[in-house]
Amino acid sequence: MTRISYRVGILLISPTSEPVPVSIKLDFNVTNNAAEYEVCLLGLRSALDLGVKKLLVHGDSSLVINQVGGSWKIKSQSLAPYQTRIEELEKYFEDIRYVHLSREENQFADALSKLAALINIPDHVDSMPICVERRSSPAYVNAIC
Repeated sequence: MTRISYRVGILLISPTSEPVPVSIKLDFNVTNNAAEYEVCLLGLRSALDLGVKKLLVHGDSSLVINQVGGSWKIKSQSLAPYQTRIEELEKYFEDIRYVHLSREENQFADALSKLAALINIPDHVDSMPICVERRSSPAYVNAIC
């Protein structure tokens, strides 16, 4: 059986507009809808790890946003455990709301998911840190002689 490796991008933004980008490879078999739920769970877990208490979740999966937001019922039994886990994590937040975005409005998270697909992570490594910076002047300007 061919293994499909899904990749996800999560962008957490602090109240001071500081971005916290996360790229993840899902190295197990999963359906498209389950992968979308994985993104939601991983985003919630990342926010909790950072001590976030109030969270506004923007997502481009109308299925997940509407189901976790309570507008739609879950029909698939395979997705029910995801909903249960999300409900467990929601208890740790003082306030959590879900908003649907179009894919065009979610370009940064999409770019993060593409980054996860491009990087080969060796089997013995769980994560590879990456830093993307903006420079307004050439490196030689700040050179120490």
